[in-house]
Amino acid sequence: MKIDATYPFFSGFTATGAFRLNDVKCTYDGVLRQKYLTSRYKGLLTLSYKTPMELWQFDVTGQLNGGGVLYDGSKYPATRPRPATTCQISRSPAIAAPAHSLLVML
Repeated sequence: MKIDATYPFFSGFTATGAFRLNDVKCTYDGVLRQKYLTSRYKGLLTLSYKTPMELWQFDVTGQLNGGGVLYDGSKYPATRPRPATTCQISRSPAIAAPAHSLLVML
């Protein structure tokens, strides 16, 4: 199941949110179980702003990868959700100037 939405709050500023639920199962040793190494869910929120002349763009993205199962549960515990944040500043090229971009991962 996947749900996503994008909303333009005002000129140049948009927000996008998405969520996906993974219910993936496999048969291991004759028993139906959650598939190993697969996240149960994933979430994303992106905020983006472009200046009025579209010369600069600022993006902030937050992600959450839900926990999953690593092999045999008695030997390895379930993994925890993993958050990640990225920030990017981009400058569009002028007539003959090269494009510039800075990406920061937190």
